[in-house]
Amino acid sequence: MDIVSMASELALILAEEKQLRGQIGRLRNRRSVLETQISKILRDSDDLGVKYHGLQIALEDKEVRHRKKKTEQIDGAKNVLKTNGVANADRVLESVINAMRGDKIVEQKLTVKKIK
Repeated sequence: MDIVSMASELALILAEEKQLRGQIGRLRNRRSVLETQISKILRDSDDLGVKYHGLQIALEDKEVRHRKKKTEQIDGAKNVLKTNGVANADRVLESVINAMRGDKIVEQKLTVKKIK
């Protein structure tokens, strides 16, 4: 294969990926709306759930943890270090965060941009 045919195939793949990302976004939104409506109906009718064509749909209570913002995470970690007797919590936290990160390496990456 020559570079022209590979570039055109790459352009087609990128366009299809963009289309599919839009489609999956619309599907996720519709799923969320339907789940909200079904949950409301089940709560209002005091039903435990329903069965329909091999699906069991039920409401159940579940504990979830929502993700904290980055600043809240850092503040919480600093507070934990300070309450456990670490004097220079800022430097220790920075060292821990840097230790968790991977080392920087240089890689070549192909960038594709539309030109006008």
